[in-house]
Amino acid sequence: IEYRPLGPILAVMPWNFPVWQVLRGAVPILLAGNSYLLKHAPNVMGCAQLLGELFAKAGLPAGVFGWINATNEGVSQIINDDRITAVTVTGSVRA
Repeated sequence: IEYRPLGPILAVMPWNFPVWQVLRGAVPILLAGNSYLLKHAPNVMGCAQLLGELFAKAGLPAGVFGWINATNEGVSQIINDDRITAVTVTGSVRA
């Protein structure tokens, strides 16, 4: 058995537990060799930026962890982008 990284993974995350929820998903994704694109809830974008800064300070190469502020329509466009290899969603029915 051989496991290979998938590539860029989009994570759509909710507002509650804005740091822990992301770390819980991002760490295994990053350790598996994938990059992580976070679409956080609009009211906790500061947490997304903080996590990006912490990952950078920890030595993660530029471009491996990123975050975006996108509308629902924007997220649909990102999901349809061929560069995104997987999507993980934690949230409500709306998400």
